[in-house]
Parts: sequence; structure tokens; C-alpha cells
Amino acid sequence: MDFENLVKQRESKHQAVEQPEPARRNRKQVEGSKRSSWKMRAWFVRPDTASRLRAYVNRQQEAGETIDASDVVDEAITAWLDEKGA
Repeated sequence: MDFENLVKQRESKHQAVEQPEPARRNRKQVEGSKRSSWKMRAWFVRPDTASRLRAYVNRQQEAGETIDASDVVDEAITAWLDEKGA
């Protein structure tokens, strides 16, 4: 059995474990940003729903409105929950 090779492998694994974690980017909070005040969630939607939403948001933005898909989805969910009495 090649014990030298096993020892080298163990040492390289041990050194890899001792390596510090890579530095993470620290993003500054932008005042009024949704990243700082909204909750990020992900849900599945049908492809045609996603296309219609993207087209609607694009049309509104081209017309000069400050809007994104989060605004539309939040408004739709709020209206649905209000309708359901939740």
C-alpha cells in the first residue's frame, strides 16, 4: 500500500479545510431600495403569465412609468388577498 500517497492526500484535504472563506461582497443598502425593505420570494408561474407580465411592465416603462414586475405582482397579490378576506 502506498502510504506516502495517502498521507499527501490527507494533508492536502486538511489544508483545504483550513483555507479561509472567500470574501463576500458587502453591498451598501440603498435608501428606498426594495432589497432593503421588501421580502424576496420566488414562485412558479406559467410561461404565458410570465410573458404577459414582462410585456405589460415593458409597455409601462416605455410610457415613462416607474414600475417593475415586483410592483405588479405585489399589487395583484394584495388585491387577491383583500378579495379573499385574508
